Amino acid sequence: MSDLKKKLEEEIQETQWNALKPHGERGALVSVDQSLSLVDVAMAVATDDKVSIEAWMDEELVRRVSPEDMNRFNKVPEKNYHFVIIQPFVLMQELGH
Repeated sequence: MSDLKKKLEEEIQETQWNALKPHGERGALVSVDQSLSLVDVAMAVATDDKVSIEAWMDEELVRRVSPEDMNRFNKVPEKNYHFVIIQPFVLMQELGH
């Protein structure tokens, strides 16, 4: 395992929506579909793997959080999410279904 991947795995944290909301308001919050590994997406962003990122975005598996998403998240503020910061973005992934 690469040092970067190990570092990213260690940096993944869990929080509720209200902690992520300010990042969404500034347009820096990126949603990662549950079918993907948050660490793999973080690695792709950190290493500027445009091919992988564009493929995931084309399939809408990775996308910026929209105002509609934020409205949905606001309705259940106690829901938990995994997140990792890859400047200038915050990658988030919903927990559960």
